[in-house]
Amino acid sequence: MKNTRNFLILASLVVVICGCGGMLGKTAVPNEQINADLNGKKVKVTEGSYSSDNEWFFRKDYERCFVVNDSESKISDTEANLSVTVSSWGDLKLGDLGMKNEYITVFGKLAVQYKKEGEKWVLQNLESKELIFKSLDTEQWKKFLEISMPNCTKGFRHTGT
Repeated sequence: MKNTRNFLILASLVVVICGCGGMLGKTAVPNEQINADLNGKKVKVTEGSYSSDNEWFFRKDYERCFVVNDSESKISDTEANLSVTVSSWGDLKLGDLGMKNEYITVFGKLAVQYKKEGEKWVLQNLESKELIFKSLDTEQWKKFLEISMPNCTKGFRHTGT
């Protein structure tokens, strides 16, 4: 009985150290900081065209969701190289011009690099890896939302306000 109890205590410690505490003191970059660092940044899109220079601008008033892909990210005490799946969208209200409203969207992966300076993570680089731009009508946009919702439910959501 005593051996069973000791085994359970040891197993619990292993789970805590390897599971929840697997980073052993290494702190990941908070989602709120990643979100703030995305505001106002431009990244190249790898497919589709949003502007003449094929860039997506993470506007503060556009909605976006993202999730950090832990299995593809590398974090040390001083550096964080994050793989982030992001979806972002805004609506173009063209109805006033007699045209259909459109939704501009981007979906894909970003490489986000941070360095630790003191106790703070500082953004070093933001790069598109697989970022696809699409301009969608209302029905297509609903499908886009279905695809991007896992980013919102598992990760972080910026509501554009």
